[in-house]
Amino acid sequence: MSIENSYLGLDFTISSSILIILIFSLLYIFRKKIFTFYYKDKSLGDFNNKLKAYLESTYPKIKFDYSIFQDAQKEPNPDTRRYLIIDNLVQQFINAKLDENISKKPIPKDKLWDSYVYDSKPDGNKLPKDWSRRKLLVLERDGNICQRCGTHAKPENAHLFNIKSLSDGGYFYLENLVILCNDCYKITTKKNIKYLDIKDALESL
Repeated sequence: MSIENSYLGLDFTISSSILIILIFSLLYIFRKKIFTFYYKDKSLGDFNNKLKAYLESTYPKIKFDYSIFQDAQKEPNPDTRRYLIIDNLVQQFINAKLDENISKKPIPKDKLWDSYVYDSKPDGNKLPKDWSRRKLLVLERDGNICQRCGTHAKPENAHLFNIKSLSDGGYFYLENLVILCNDCYKITTKKNIKYLDIKDALESL
């Protein structure tokens, strides 16, 4: 190889390196404008509308704050933005409080049974032997509606919950029991909060 060719090869390597550095420098300097241009047609408007409509119709008792829709606009990547929105709304759902002063109409006396009063008194950690009967009556009284979030609760995934806990002197009287959906029961009892149906539902949208 001649000396002239060596110089040419060296010049090409140096100029290529300078060009690559220049390109990456420009990408870094103008990254915000470039990313904005790239994602400008990837709006989450329809997704946000679907989320809001789903949440308000499915969980009417929860007052969601939708300012996350606007705050998430700072994130250029729509997939990351979608994750931030869902994570925020799920966290709001988790943080919502059950109204402990919720008043419940008593069940008509003609629907009660002889051992009702006796079995309403706590016996250690045992549930009353007529627990399923109480559940059906409370489901009927509450209209199959979760009293924390307002979603429809099917008998197979609904739970009875003591408004006033047994440790605070609560009893198993029907006036002290409300229906909670599976998610709300997990949250109020602090069990398996990582696995909530609402998160899967929102992600499927």
